[in-house]
Amino acid sequence: MELRQLYYFMEVAKREHVTDAANSLHVAQSAVSRQIANLESELGVQLFIREGRNVKLTQVGHIFMDHAETAISEIERARQAVYEFLNPDTGTIRIGFPNSLAAKTLPTVISCISKGASKRWISIKTGICTRSYRCSK
Repeated sequence: MELRQLYYFMEVAKREHVTDAANSLHVAQSAVSRQIANLESELGVQLFIREGRNVKLTQVGHIFMDHAETAISEIERARQAVYEFLNPDTGTIRIGFPNSLAAKTLPTVISCISKGASKRWISIKTGICTRSYRCSK
């Protein structure tokens, strides 16, 4: 199983149309169809029901989709972690504050962090509200 197959599978499932998925992925429709067929062959199941030019996920296709989304999400998180390790001046800083401290303490904290973090995002959660800010020099 290849990552490309998972990306193609997810795009076809999202668009419910192989040609539209291929256009979105900037590849030939035949390449997408071949990768989906290879994936179905490897798994030994039919992931899509073909309805003319449209496709719909089968029951097992829905199950596989849930796991494929989780796998791709974890792979993207791993890529981001490696990128942040190799580029320590980038990434996201997450801060949680109770509302009572946010008015006076939070501006000072943000100021101190943002001085040396021009390529970072700061995600702030106060009470039930979450905001993200881009640091700039």
